[in-house]
Amino acid sequence: TLYVLDAAQPRIVRVEPDADGGFEQATVSEVDLGQRGIGSARGLAFDPASGHLYLLSGQELLELTPSGEPVATRDLSGLELTSVQGMVFAPSADQTDDPAQLSLYVADRGSRRARQSAPAAAAGSGQIVELSLSPLAAVAIDFSSSLVRTVDMSTWSPPSPDASGLAYVPSSNRLVMVDGEVEETVSGVTHFQGANVWEYTLAGSVLRTA
Repeated sequence: TLYVLDAAQPRIVRVEPDADGGFEQATVSEVDLGQRGIGSARGLAFDPASGHLYLLSGQELLELTPSGEPVATRDLSGLELTSVQGMVFAPSADQTDDPAQLSLYVADRGSRRARQSAPAAAAGSGQIVELSLSPLAAVAIDFSSSLVRTVDMSTWSPPSPDASGLAYVPSSNRLVMVDGEVEETVSGVTHFQGANVWEYTLAGSVLRTA
C-alpha cells in the first residue's frame, strides 16, 4: 500500500495495488486530516511493526491508524525542529539494540533564517534526528557478582597506564584492549613504548601488541 501526504489539503492519499501488485487498477481512498483538526502536516512515515502512520503537525508527532484514527500524540518541542522535510522508520543505529528494533528518523532542513544569512553554511544547518518510540523500562536481573582477578596493566611491557576500550573475541577466547592516552606527554613524561593495542588472555597474559 502506498501512502502519500498531500500537505496542501491536508490529506493522506491511500493507494492499494490490484491483485497482481500493480497500480493500473489500484483502489484510491483518502483521509481528510482537516476534518480531524490536523493542519500544517509535514512528513509521513509508516511503522511496519505497528502498521500505524506517523506525521508531524507543528511540534507534535501524531500517530494514526491507516484509516486516520488518532492513536497517540508526542510533544517534540524540546527537540527544536524547525523545518521537517521527511520521516522514515529504519533499524536502530545503536548496534547494541535488537536488529529488529526500529527508530524513527526525521530529516530537519534547519532554520530558513540561518540559511538566508549564511548560504555557505546552509548545508550545516540541517540535521537527521533519530527517535526511539519504545518506552524505557528497568529490567530486574537476579544474579550476584564476585571479583575473580585484578590485572595491573601499568606493569606490562609495554605498559598501559590508561586503558579506555575493551572487546572480547569469542573465536580465540581472548581480550583486546586499547589505551587512548598512552601516547600523551604530560610535563615531559611519557609512558608510550610503541604500543596502544594489547591482545591478552583472560588471565592477563599479553600475547601481542600493536
